[in-house]
Amino acid sequence: MRTTILLTITISLLSYGMAAGQLYYTPPVVSVPQVSDAPQLDGVLDEPAWKAAATLSNFILMGGRDVPRYPTEVRLMFDADNLYIGARMYSAPDQALKADALHRDGPVQDDDYLALVIDTQCTRQNCAVLMVNPANTHYDAFNGDATENFKWESAVKVLDDGWVAELALPFRGNVTPQPNDRWLLSVVRSAPGESEISAWCLHEAALVEPEALGTLIFAGPQLTAQIDDLGAQWLGENTAWLTVHNLAAQPAAFKLNVRVTGRNKYGHYFAALKQQLAAHSWEQFQVPYRVVQDGPGTVLFSLTDAEGRTAWRSAPYPFSTPTISEPLDQTLEEITRAWTLWGRLPEGQAKDDLRARLDQLSERWRYLDQRYSTWEHIVRPQAMAMQLEAERMLEEAKKLRAEIEAQMAAEGD
Repeated sequence: MRTTILLTITISLLSYGMAAGQLYYTPPVVSVPQVSDAPQLDGVLDEPAWKAAATLSNFILMGGRDVPRYPTEVRLMFDADNLYIGARMYSAPDQALKADALHRDGPVQDDDYLALVIDTQCTRQNCAVLMVNPANTHYDAFNGDATENFKWESAVKVLDDGWVAELALPFRGNVTPQPNDRWLLSVVRSAPGESEISAWCLHEAALVEPEALGTLIFAGPQLTAQIDDLGAQWLGENTAWLTVHNLAAQPAAFKLNVRVTGRNKYGHYFAALKQQLAAHSWEQFQVPYRVVQDGPGTVLFSLTDAEGRTAWRSAPYPFSTPTISEPLDQTLEEITRAWTLWGRLPEGQAKDDLRARLDQLSERWRYLDQRYSTWEHIVRPQAMAMQLEAERMLEEAKKLRAEIEAQMAAEGD
């Protein structure tokens, strides 16, 4: 290996929704490799096959406004008979897991759980839900009907800092998916002890949101990635760390893409970097990206192969920086109005005094605007200080404009 530098929510199990609140949402993607040796379902992900499995990108919280406190790691692979999912759910060492449901189709949704939401026909209309808790109790349903019991197996293991679930989903009719066949999928984790529900996809408010489902590609491009560090997500230049795995028996050329989405089109940023990996190898990449606009935004990563096919794509990870441009723009509007009103005042000492104060405020505004407009990198403490200064100037500009209006009224009397 070498390092290369590059550029308390409660949901209803039966509720349906869509991630309509995210204007720029692009669902995640994973390409799942086919293996010859099936893993033993024992809740221990130590078989060699798991090391060659595809990895899902880091989870995000329900609503897409933050990342969970403790991560969930999910790997996938398939053989001629089953799709295999191995999940490691981390939690605080002293956090007790909730696993009260002990009978199939009981209230597993009230426990710690791992859930799969699956649409095998890719219609975004009919979804199966498979759910397991740390007691290995199953819940399954189809379009909300819990009388539907699917054939699937699982094993769980409770650890000091979380738990593991290992699942095997047989293919219907014993028909193995062909290369590039697709399912729609989301993987959801509930952690009641943290009052968190997180998922691979962006779920706005419900467990089953067909429009939010990501894409699972069987035996597609044999590239996968994991996000080691999202970076500081400050204004300006940032650096994320991603590890890319080439699961194929031959070298692979690919593009590593990063997309930043701001609150409008002026906040968008995209970069793509070409790289290669030897057969059955992995490499950690340093991925620079730029946050070009203050306020809320998201950053998303993806891998595309030499033919332009998407092999892996992450969820959009949210961030928010202190807002500086908005109070700056509002302050400029107030200063402009104040100067217009000042020009209507009769000559005299009052007008001279108000001009001196307007000159001083205008100079302060120009200085802060220049600092904001020419920055290369603004860390959060600096951004917060600039935000406070811009907000303070806005209040001063409003007060000064009101004084000028009062002076005009007095002169008029």
